Amino acid sequence: MKGRPLKLPFLFFLIIIFIILFSILEAYSTLITISEVEPLPRRDSTTYFLSKYTGSHGEFNFMVETRSVELQPTGEHVNSAVITLYWTVEAPPGQDGREFTISVSLYDDNGGSLTSGSVTVCLLKGTNSGSYTIPLSSTNIDDVASVETSITDKGWCKIP
Repeated sequence: MKGRPLKLPFLFFLIIIFIILFSILEAYSTLITISEVEPLPRRDSTTYFLSKYTGSHGEFNFMVETRSVELQPTGEHVNSAVITLYWTVEAPPGQDGREFTISVSLYDDNGGSLTSGSVTVCLLKGTNSGSYTIPLSSTNIDDVASVETSITDKGWCKIP
């Protein structure tokens, strides 16, 4: 008995089915990877508002921006946030950089404040980046709807 060759439309159908199945499995494996890397809150979404500060003092310019904020959960509560900054600071002779206070505030669905914290850092002259941990009072991660950062200029600084 001699077999018939597969027809072109049937081959095309098989290729399309294979592509669809591969895409579904790839998307599912990506979802598993994301959920294993970081525990996600049991809510639809959390909105992050990152800030940028640009200023000058005489002929010296500075710019600081928050690149990311990562909430640090312990079980079902958030106790701290890690903020990543990028900055460019021009400092006069005798000064190591510019001092800034970086704040993080957490809000609920109604815009009510849940907790906030800040850290004051001397950002060295030049172009740099770094991460800083900001302690927060314990807050249930399910209540956090938005995270907002702010940057306040404090003046010149010297590292002892």
